Amino acid sequence: MCTDLEQRCFAWPEVNVRCIIRCIDRTNIYLDEEQARSLDEVARVQGISCAALIRRLIDRGLDQTDSDLESDLAAIEASFNVLCGEESFIERGTDDRSRHLDNVRGVG
Repeated sequence: MCTDLEQRCFAWPEVNVRCIIRCIDRTNIYLDEEQARSLDEVARVQGISCAALIRRLIDRGLDQTDSDLESDLAAIEASFNVLCGEESFIERGTDDRSRHLDNVRGVG
């Protein structure tokens, strides 16, 4: 996208600030304290900035291939009927949730 500009940045150090501003879109995000702490820790361990870590994580998240989707769908498909015959495991006693669901269905 900005290869010419990057080359000029190395040739003329005084324009470095403008190169960074033009080559990278600035985005603000809100993190809770735990997310910020975790991000700082991982960045420190990897020896990179938080911004670089965020870019890597975004790239990894956006680089979802069909093979990942296919394996996810295969795992979901394989999980059907896994608990068939395990009624004691699935059975729930009467609790607030079951009373609410019975009320919604008009049973209770």
